[in-house]
Amino acid sequence: MGTAKPGIEINGSPINGAIVNDGVIQGGADDGAIYLRNQDTVIAGGIRNSGTIVGGTGLYIENDAVVSNGIRNTVTGIMTGTSYAGLYVGDATVTDGILNEGAIEGPDYGMATDNTATLNGDLLNAQAQASSAFAAGGPTFVTRGLNPSPWLIRLGAGLITNPNPASEFMLRYDAEAKPSGYRNHTLSVRWRKLF
Repeated sequence: MGTAKPGIEINGSPINGAIVNDGVIQGGADDGAIYLRNQDTVIAGGIRNSGTIVGGTGLYIENDAVVSNGIRNTVTGIMTGTSYAGLYVGDATVTDGILNEGAIEGPDYGMATDNTATLNGDLLNAQAQASSAFAAGGPTFVTRGLNPSPWLIRLGAGLITNPNPASEFMLRYDAEAKPSGYRNHTLSVRWRKLF
């Protein structure tokens, strides 16, 4: 790490509770906004971010530090690394995994989610009908077409990650449904590489 100071540095101190951020934690341009190191650094209650963590690396964990009860970056959470990675774990232990619902961004590595939910209505939607009559005269009759629902519900969720600075991987699932019974599901995978 560089000479600039982190927003929070924990070096060899056990914390029985959790690190919870609902505001902004900012570190120097060359250091982690939250920097955890040393085998005696134990965060027993995990880390939860609903705000913004920004530094050279957003959250930096190394040298046998232990984070129990996982790391959770909520829907409103942003972990940004301006020099390296949004989240870096090196030679450390994170039990119960990492759950990202927000954005983890960095010039070298990052992860973000893309979620959508829409309700569409077709105001011009109406049942079609055709009136017919015999050429020689006689009664007329009306034929009515289908009466589809004007409402369409769309839901989607995606995960975008940068396994290295030159590539991007996206996995996305989208679903559409109408009250009339229409269903559509799409699963897409995209990999982009810079040449």
